[in-house]
Amino acid sequence: MGDSAESPVGDPPGAEPARLTALLRRAEQLLDEHYPAAGIEVAKGAVELARLLGDGPRIAYALALLGGHYRLAGDAGCAVPLLVESAELAGKHAVTTVRASCNTDLGYLALVSGELTEAWAYLDRALWICRQLGDALGEARVLDYLALTMYEEGEQAQAEDLLDQAHRIRQEHGDPRWVAVSLNNKGYLSSLLAERAGVEPRRVQEYRLRAVQLHTDALEHATQAGHWELCSLVAANLAAAQVVSGVKEPTPALFARRLAAARRSGDRPEESLALFNLGHAYFVGGDRARAEEQWSAAVELADALGRITLLRDLHRGIARSFEEAGEAERALEHYKRFHELERTLAAEAAAQRARLAVVRLEAEYARRETERYRQLNAELTEANRRLKEQALLMDRVSRQDELTGLGNRRYLAARLPLLYERAVHTGEPIAVLVADVDLFKIINDRYSHAVGDEVLRSVAQLLSAATRPGDLVVRYGGEEFVLVLPNTDPQAALTAAERLRALVEDHDWEIIYPNLQATISLGVCADTGIGSGQRMIDVADRRMYDAKRAGRNRVC
Repeated sequence: MGDSAESPVGDPPGAEPARLTALLRRAEQLLDEHYPAAGIEVAKGAVELARLLGDGPRIAYALALLGGHYRLAGDAGCAVPLLVESAELAGKHAVTTVRASCNTDLGYLALVSGELTEAWAYLDRALWICRQLGDALGEARVLDYLALTMYEEGEQAQAEDLLDQAHRIRQEHGDPRWVAVSLNNKGYLSSLLAERAGVEPRRVQEYRLRAVQLHTDALEHATQAGHWELCSLVAANLAAAQVVSGVKEPTPALFARRLAAARRSGDRPEESLALFNLGHAYFVGGDRARAEEQWSAAVELADALGRITLLRDLHRGIARSFEEAGEAERALEHYKRFHELERTLAAEAAAQRARLAVVRLEAEYARRETERYRQLNAELTEANRRLKEQALLMDRVSRQDELTGLGNRRYLAARLPLLYERAVHTGEPIAVLVADVDLFKIINDRYSHAVGDEVLRSVAQLLSAATRPGDLVVRYGGEEFVLVLPNTDPQAALTAAERLRALVEDHDWEIIYPNLQATISLGVCADTGIGSGQRMIDVADRRMYDAKRAGRNRVC
């Protein structure tokens, strides 16, 4: 953020403005070095002086720096209001890079708190701003967080693709520091995917060894860049990956140094992760007592910070360690907590409302007598459990088609207006495709409904695999699918539709049942001037029926 031409760190005449410039530059430097322990106080001074001077653009920038330091320190409660205020001021004073940075930080904080819908909104806005500005490094940072959001939503292939995009951007930029960041992020995701690979030992080890190689390459680039904090972080990640994969014996001393560095800098989320890695090194080395002491501290800190995704990953890592050591009962204890947190993340919107309700009720109960407080707190615990159960059901029904795993009609209704309005606002093209499985009733009648269901699942997988990360693929109902393709003009839409049609036709359907053949007919609409995304669907739907009447297995 500080390297941008729009960053309001100029040097206007006068002693106080010059002092403010010095404070902003120092806060920016400490943020770059990941040192919130010192950076918070410097940024506070910058905010106070900028307000005193009434310098709107630099108030926005100082607030963004202070919010960024609180984000690094793991204090979302302080970071969020500062970043929101900064974004509003930056919009008012046209400090666009600051607004992009604030939206990126807000998206990250929503992500690590498990609020995925809110994370998508902030990151989508930040990505659009970065691309308008031509801010390649800002775009890469947003893509990193979008990749983690995709991972949380179970879209691991798209998550890997987004990190690859970010890596290519940084390679083109040429700074070894940012290349190291990309490689480190790819290694981190590979480690996460190893945990998600479940009971397939070969795949687990492949992901683990890939993480080792990526972190090795990242350390080489970080060393070349001469960035101490990044070298320390990557070295710890590399050592953790080597220990988990069996490539290297545990080295508690390295993780102890990383823990000390995190505590000195004030990076509390990193402190929690360092505690976990130190515990794992002790565990592999046979020192169970010290391992569990470190793990307990890591979990307690992540819980206190409200980092739901980190807390979930810690419990999964601890469970996996006990499982690999043959301690099934201890593994089950942490797996239970891991699955509880997974369910919480899946019901992000409802869980968020429930947490807010808990906060309000607890504030009310605190004013009452102790006995009454205990009674109501017990009632609240049960009510919260029921809310979470209802939220899981509501989230699954409202957003996802149970048969295919795609988004459903409600999900489309929520996303399409935003994509359409953005296309109209920016002048970028957008296309809507409606695809329908030909003669599906005959497939059901001839081969059974179970075969029909498998055909729908296969079509869904083919459409999803053949589209881009930013495209939207949903099951609209029955055997009908809707695809929304941003930044796609009419000719490109027809080409894409023809490619999808051929892909389905050429698929080996006899894998499902002998002599089975399935095709689709598609209708295309790329006219953004008709008034709404729903009208585009209606037009594409009519054209799909034209394709049916013209003989099926074709595009209109």
